[in-house]
Amino acid sequence: MKASNKSFLLMLAIYVGLVLFEWYLDDYYRQCDDLLGRILMVVHHAIVIFHLLCPFLFGLHWFHLIVSLFVIGGWYVYGHCILTKIHNTRCNIEDTTKHVNLVSHLTSSLGIYSLYHPLYESYCWFLVCYDLYKIRFP
Repeated sequence: MKASNKSFLLMLAIYVGLVLFEWYLDDYYRQCDDLLGRILMVVHHAIVIFHLLCPFLFGLHWFHLIVSLFVIGGWYVYGHCILTKIHNTRCNIEDTTKHVNLVSHLTSSLGIYSLYHPLYESYCWFLVCYDLYKIRFP
C-alpha cells in the first residue's frame, strides 16, 4: 500500500473516531425516539467534525471554504444552526438546547461555557482565512 493511501486511511480513521466520540458525548441522542432525528444528529456530528478539522486532515480547501461559508451564513440568516433546530424538533428536545459537540463539551468541562460561541465563531472565521490562504498559496 502506498504511503499516501496509508496517510489517508489514518486521517479517515481519526475523523471517524472523533465523530463516534462526539456522538458518544451526546446524551440527547439516547433520548430521541425519532429515527430521522437520530440520523440527523449523527450527520450533524459528522459535519461538525468535518468543519472543525477537514483542512488539517484532508485539505480540500475549496470544498471546506464553501461548507464553512454555508455554516456561518446559516447562523447569521437563521440565528442558529438549522440542523440543530430540525433534529431538536424531531426529537422533542427543547428549542433552545444547543447541539452537543467537542467544543461545547470542552468549554463546559472547563467551566467557560459562556465563551463557547465567541470561541467557536472565531475559530470558524480562522478556518475561512486558513482555507483562503491555502487556496492562494498551496
